[in-house]
Amino acid sequence: MERQFFFNDDEEEKEFLLDNKNLICELIVTAIKKCVSEGMDVMEVFTSINSNRDYVMTTQVKKDDWGESLEKCLGYFIGEENYEWCDKIKKLKIDIENGDNKTDRSQK
Repeated sequence: MERQFFFNDDEEEKEFLLDNKNLICELIVTAIKKCVSEGMDVMEVFTSINSNRDYVMTTQVKKDDWGESLEKCLGYFIGEENYEWCDKIKKLKIDIENGDNKTDRSQK
């Protein structure tokens, strides 16, 4: 599931992260959904590899941070008027609250 993104310098990395908020939020929500459905507490979302600094950063979602991460992604998708992803997040939050590990039902 983990995605890798390669950058030649810091500016390119910063620009990518700012220009691809939609993708980043989708990856975060998808990772949380997978954690819930598979009973996992943590999952890697993506890795940034910056060749200029010879630097690798892995972004993860941890169970303790699911609520905050989902709220931030929900706020982003509301602002973008992407109601399909808003609905997915709301359903996922309900599943998490109910301890439901069957989040696959209609969110594929």
